[in-house]
Amino acid sequence: MWSYKCANYLTKQLNESHEQKRIYYYGFQILIGAIVKAIIFLAISYITGLLIPVIATLLFFGFIRTVAGGYHMDKFDKCLITSLILFIGAGFITKYVGPQLSLLSLSVLTGVIFLLALFVLIKYAPSDTPYKPIVNPVKRKRLKIISIINLCIWVVVNSFLIYYEQRMFAMAGVVGVLLALFIVSPAGYAFFDAISGKRSVKAQ
Repeated sequence: MWSYKCANYLTKQLNESHEQKRIYYYGFQILIGAIVKAIIFLAISYITGLLIPVIATLLFFGFIRTVAGGYHMDKFDKCLITSLILFIGAGFITKYVGPQLSLLSLSVLTGVIFLLALFVLIKYAPSDTPYKPIVNPVKRKRLKIISIINLCIWVVVNSFLIYYEQRMFAMAGVVGVLLALFIVSPAGYAFFDAISGKRSVKAQ
């Protein structure tokens, strides 16, 4: 409701078309939804004692997600619940499993995820949505290149975290990037389509 009212007001003020209103509506949905989710995420993460691990995982996730794109669930409640389960679970793994792993294991995990991510990003990124398709081939190529650059920055950062024995944060990097890859891949699209009750849509 808030998204529609904001989009309607902005469209009238700028005298924009109905098509532009649809884009504004989608943008406000993402913005307002992100704010509400952030508040709920922080509250539940704090209550469960997973605040730092969840924030760290989200930062690594967002570093790839914001450029590579990925699946967007069209129902806020399902998106919120699914995201909470995934990231609270990720925070749990980061906090309790990461510190138990050896530096060698974390290094191997980082290397494997890097190679897997490179393949997924080259093949599927950027993954757009029906609400905001990326039709410009130049823009698609630019976003793909930036996605790969971000991935290379990530592997360097994670390597430093491992070198300085920051196991929990290195694990957050592994889990965060793995989640970002999942929502870009066809497997992620099929998984979230099943939760949304829709037919599977192959990632672009």
